[in-house]
Amino acid sequence: MSDYFSTAIEKGALLLDASNYEHATFKMGHHFRGVLAECSEGQLELGYDEPAGSYALRSKIAEWESGIGQTRIAPQDIAIFCGGVTAAIDAVFRIIKELSADNSGEMIVPVPCYPGILRAARANGVRATTIETEFARGFQPTAEQISRALTNTTRGVFLTSPGNPVTTTIELEELIKIIALCKQHNLILVLDAIFEDAISARPTDQLFGHSDYARLIKLKGPSKDRPHLHDLRIGWAVTKDEGLAERLRQISEVTGFSVSLIANEMLYKEFDLRHAHFLGGAASAPLKIYGSEVQEYFGIITAGKRLVMEMLAVHPAVSQFFCPDFGNLVAIKVEKDVTSKKNIFNDDDLFNFLLAKSSVAISPGSVFGFKSEELWFRVTISKRPEEFCLHLKRALDQLLAA
Repeated sequence: MSDYFSTAIEKGALLLDASNYEHATFKMGHHFRGVLAECSEGQLELGYDEPAGSYALRSKIAEWESGIGQTRIAPQDIAIFCGGVTAAIDAVFRIIKELSADNSGEMIVPVPCYPGILRAARANGVRATTIETEFARGFQPTAEQISRALTNTTRGVFLTSPGNPVTTTIELEELIKIIALCKQHNLILVLDAIFEDAISARPTDQLFGHSDYARLIKLKGPSKDRPHLHDLRIGWAVTKDEGLAERLRQISEVTGFSVSLIANEMLYKEFDLRHAHFLGGAASAPLKIYGSEVQEYFGIITAGKRLVMEMLAVHPAVSQFFCPDFGNLVAIKVEKDVTSKKNIFNDDDLFNFLLAKSSVAISPGSVFGFKSEELWFRVTISKRPEEFCLHLKRALDQLLAA
């Protein structure tokens, strides 16, 4: 993905899959501005926190995860990582490698998926056994598919729900079957749930409370939830398996070391307000401001999705698309009958065509594990909705131009 971004930036293109929010549209939260003001006025201590995350930060996260779930999460169940969820993903694959003394360890990974998952597997010398998922199921796997992919060297299963680049969730009934399958074979089940809180309604934990099986790991971070939280680059892993939790914290102390005290303070305030807003808390002026900011943010995202879906539903160049409730991602597939007339036969061709003709950059679907010839791509609503939709339509119109 970085190669495509580098090419686009070098050519001065507009990034339609930009992770960074446009600041003029998505304002920084009042509580974050307060922390930065305290810092600039010398009221906030600068420095770094304890390796693997302080007990105070892990307590805040544990309180939130317990509140949205069906089982108690304790601070010792959590490891904090600098570098966001990507660092936590890397830690998981380090553990899978360690469990494979004969270097034959495998991890089952449904695709499409976040590219960092497969990169982490390669970097740690773990074989990623990919299984292709289907449009009809929202590109989420079934227990039957996973069962067929099992071998005697399989050490774990890596799920993403809500997904990426398609932010659909795995059905609870299917997830329970997959947990039972992992328990039967003593496999680690990892769930990348970074988009779990990226919804306007009260979030719900997907993983814990459905089984007594301990070898479950949930990975999360704040980077997809609200504007500017992505700048903190913090992720965490949650597991009730004592051995896994201890090893994750050990790895965190080496690869991430510690979190900035400024980031800590921002997360303390975020979790206090988030807990009060979604799970119930005493009324206060900061909570009222937070509630209005959350409503404004999701109002912009919802408006953007509505505009995009109305446009995509009737555009002749579009074959299929996904724009689910979670997050701000849109996955789009273009018509092969249209693209073939422009000598576009794979998503690399598509990227270069749109870059040359409309000076916009998209993320090709093959980056996430789609077959290149299927012509999927991903974009992200991180700009003013009207502007985002206008540029996306202009790019798609180039596929129809004489």
